Amino acid sequence: MLIRHTTDDLVERYSMGRLATGELAEVEEHLLQCAPCRRRVEEADEFLASFRIAAVQPDARPLTTHARRWAVPPLYWATAAAAATLFILVPGTWHTAGDRSPAVLEMQSLRGPESGVHVAGGRELLLAFDVLADSASTAYEMEIVDAEGGHVKTAKALVQSGRVMANAGKLPKGAYWVRVYSLDQVRDLRAEYGLTIE
Repeated sequence: MLIRHTTDDLVERYSMGRLATGELAEVEEHLLQCAPCRRRVEEADEFLASFRIAAVQPDARPLTTHARRWAVPPLYWATAAAAATLFILVPGTWHTAGDRSPAVLEMQSLRGPESGVHVAGGRELLLAFDVLADSASTAYEMEIVDAEGGHVKTAKALVQSGRVMANAGKLPKGAYWVRVYSLDQVRDLRAEYGLTIE
């Protein structure tokens, strides 16, 4: 009796589980009787198992020195991409070198350092005080001291639109007291403010 062997296409589809019901019954019946076709199916199964393992494993070849430098896990690339997106899309978080305008702070004289103004560092500060100017002829001065009372800066304060204003420049992180003096005939303390640079 002449036995008709299964084709390579049938063996491959059988190993992959892609045969139609009618073909499946016919091939399985033949495999029960034919040892050479069973060996072909076993070889196909081994090949597919090796192929599946190789498909999910990284390249087994050693990396060159140049490739090792750039071999970074995908999680690092994803984190770097997320950080770059935030840097680009979150406006106002990062100041460009061209952003030279000072931050204007409204200073109100309240007691206690916790009641003062809190501001992020890195920019020049223009302080607008709640001291009402007596007259255009009165001169004012601003003095900044650190939390321990050590001198940090003294600057001339100007009267603009009936308000006393002074440029504090860039200050390092820390807690400060800002004092405003009138300079008519004597140096007279007019107000004191808390300021924290974070």
